Amino acid sequence: ARRNNPRYHSGHRLDPGGNAIRGICTKEDLRKELQTPGVVIIHALPCQKTPDWFREHRDLIPSDVLICSTAKGLYLPTKQLI
Repeated sequence: ARRNNPRYHSGHRLDPGGNAIRGICTKEDLRKELQTPGVVIIHALPCQKTPDWFREHRDLIPSDVLICSTAKGLYLPTKQLI
């Protein structure tokens, strides 16, 4: 796999420490990945799916895991901004 962006940052590796960037698809995958020290969750689901996803997975995610959510917009059921 290519480890750089040849168009914008051809001289820089995207994973200088050799760490893999992975997509998680199942609860079992999430459970396994959360055993890794220093794991960060990049949550990139649509705004309307965000609260349900966190509700469904809250028991799996330790309180000290860093979460970065890219969701934005108006959550229609409560009319709250996310």
